[in-house]
Amino acid sequence: MRATILIFLSFLILNPLFAQTTTVNYSASAADILNPERGFYRPTITFSSNHAPLDSATIANWRIPYTPWQATYSVATTLVHRYYVLDDFVTSPISASYLAAIQADFDEARKGGAKLIIRFSYTNTAPTGTCGNWICPPYGDATKAQVLQHIAQLKPYFQTNKDIILAVQMGFIGVWGENYYTDYFGDASVSPFILTTTNWEDRNEVLDSLLNAVPLDRSVQVRYPQLKQRLVYGTGAPTLSPSMVLSEAYQETQKARIGFHNDCFLASADDFGTYADYGPPVSQSDTINLKPYQEADTQFVPMGGETCSAYNPVDDCASAGGRADTEMRRFHFSYLNSDYNNAAVNNDWDGVCLDDIKRNLGYRLLLVNGTFPNTASPEESISINLTLKNDGYAAPFNRRGAEIVLRNAASGDLFFAPLDNDPRYWFSGTHSITQTLCLPPNIPIGSYDLLLNLPDPEPSLFDNPLYAIQLANSSMWESSTGYNDLGHTLTINSNAAGTACSGDLVFTSISVYDPAYCPDILNINGTVSTDLYLAGDRIISDGTINTNNHVLYQATNEIELELDFEVKLGAQFLGYIKACYEID
Repeated sequence: MRATILIFLSFLILNPLFAQTTTVNYSASAADILNPERGFYRPTITFSSNHAPLDSATIANWRIPYTPWQATYSVATTLVHRYYVLDDFVTSPISASYLAAIQADFDEARKGGAKLIIRFSYTNTAPTGTCGNWICPPYGDATKAQVLQHIAQLKPYFQTNKDIILAVQMGFIGVWGENYYTDYFGDASVSPFILTTTNWEDRNEVLDSLLNAVPLDRSVQVRYPQLKQRLVYGTGAPTLSPSMVLSEAYQETQKARIGFHNDCFLASADDFGTYADYGPPVSQSDTINLKPYQEADTQFVPMGGETCSAYNPVDDCASAGGRADTEMRRFHFSYLNSDYNNAAVNNDWDGVCLDDIKRNLGYRLLLVNGTFPNTASPEESISINLTLKNDGYAAPFNRRGAEIVLRNAASGDLFFAPLDNDPRYWFSGTHSITQTLCLPPNIPIGSYDLLLNLPDPEPSLFDNPLYAIQLANSSMWESSTGYNDLGHTLTINSNAAGTACSGDLVFTSISVYDPAYCPDILNINGTVSTDLYLAGDRIISDGTINTNNHVLYQATNEIELELDFEVKLGAQFLGYIKACYEID
């Protein structure tokens, strides 16, 4: 009886030790964090008649603070707006040599660590004349047939280079590609100031063609909210057409893929016709319907732009009687032109709200606290609890990886477990992330640092820290790896008595996002060890998964299990038909 009591007492004393957790509180940083797909952008323009190529060294230098044109402030950037003026090809196909030059630009952007916002136009010159306006036709853009031919030529370049494309702007139509002053698609600047049903049909055909050319997981941005409404709901759609709701976001539909850019932000009551109904039957300003429409929609799609004219005091900071910073938050701005209209507008923000704007354009992710286990044994579940805050104006809108990384403090060996959580849903505000993860039976005993990795999931960028997200916390960022150090050590030993794994996501020796582990065809035979197995096309297996092993197969198109394939009692096996970088 005495022995029994002693054993029972030992259980009471030791078990709380194994279940013990530590909560780490994190300090926020006030720095302007240089992160991908957000912030002030550097504008660049090139003409096919006189091409000025991008240069990776110059792009890399833009990551160092510089003073924009006519600015009183400095910025650093990971974004480049690339304007291609096809002035040589208004009536002809784009030449093979110029397509090669465009590809070379994409290659330089990738080497320089930038993402591109892309727009094509045929003229960026405002022609004068005797029409009584400051700009007169003919404007010099291309016919619909020519535009559609060019989009078809550009499609393979969009597809091949989607990794460094933030978004493609609709462009093509009119001077500056702003879809307004145009020879062929309806000129709303002249009486009766109305776009006809035929004009809308032609514009829809261009937008539809561009959406088909751009990869499904990238957006096309339009200059006016009504352009999206008239494609999604038809040429007669009213301005009170409904915006997106949460369940429609990120579904790769046209509705989910059309974003916005406002190139006359805060320039007038309706931003120089941005929020206007161009008919038929009448043409009129409509901020009452179109602003709320865009406000709701931009929670899920990319939004950015530039200022274009002074409109005091509206274009000032909120604290100075304007609404520049509050409007950017309202419309979920992720980027802004660093070089345009500084003297008239942006410089007025300097010393007032500019530092907040620089910090909060796009997402600004930071951890508040995290709770982690102190000890665990192989083949046990551990629970990770994170409180994350987004102080930015928007959430990340392109696909983004998220994984917990265990790094052996002695050997440096890495184990990865994807978080079942999509950063695109980390909207402004606070988020709680709780996930149970499984330690594999083959993980070595030792001490492990816990890290959070938010990589770009594209294979070409996954292991490049320039494209990973840095949290807005002090003393967490590892610039050499792109990891955020969670400030906690997990001790893995053989004595802990936690909960056995049961269908949880398993830590594996590879990251689900790592392209080096994603061959087109993977043959798996013999004894299959605990791990994640990826294939770009299909997996073929006749192996055996032994008791207590946890195996995940993930292939883009097919998993073929042969007759000799065997999963023994007590083993776990999961198969996913997904692309290498996709997770549940």
